[in-house]
Amino acid sequence: ENSVVRRILVVDLPNSGQAAVTYAKKLGNVGRTREDYFFPASVVNSVLGGGYSARLNQEIRIKQRLSYGASSGFTWRPMNTNFLARAQTKNVSAAKVAELMMAEIAKITTDSVLQGELKPRKAVLNGSFQRSLETTGGLAAQISELYLYGLKPDELNSYMQKVENVSDNQVKDFAFENIKGGDIIIVGDAKVFMDDLQKRFPNQKVEVISVNDLDLNRDDLRKTQKTVPNSQTRMKS
Repeated sequence: ENSVVRRILVVDLPNSGQAAVTYAKKLGNVGRTREDYFFPASVVNSVLGGGYSARLNQEIRIKQRLSYGASSGFTWRPMNTNFLARAQTKNVSAAKVAELMMAEIAKITTDSVLQGELKPRKAVLNGSFQRSLETTGGLAAQISELYLYGLKPDELNSYMQKVENVSDNQVKDFAFENIKGGDIIIVGDAKVFMDDLQKRFPNQKVEVISVNDLDLNRDDLRKTQKTVPNSQTRMKS
């Protein structure tokens, strides 16, 4: 458990209708310009959360019926790419969804993906890429992305083969080295799921921030406490 999760953060939003469960990991050394990262990462995501038949959606939505959808994705940058997995669910099932999400992330970091699963997930990835080139707008978007990152346009010709060349060991190794050790963030009505969350993650400290104390502009996410000037304090008689 601890090898996958760095910390658990709960943003308490009382009386919220649902809870949003997110797993987030910063990948400091991973960038779009490194094809030895980009292609294994793309296949990892296709297996884990990149589509309806991917593992997260299969487990959380289709099998457990706990969400209308669970997915994952990379936000690509030249460096410091982020990985996110997310699902929305009832407050009462938030802890279970977090546990299921962690189980799937742990699994892909330790177990090889069998060809019976890997081949169709690559086909989904390449099929989506092919469809993106069928319109002038899609082609322009692909070329713009390559230009943005200083990559050669001929990658459009080699993309599909590079996806096919990703091995099951590359998938496991990339996942093990790069997507473990992230944070679980749950935004929802904490009183509904906190006991269950602590039972499912007994060795993990859970940090709770009230939505009224939340400040997204601060690293610690907490508003600074205002102090009352001495001149405004009253002496007790």
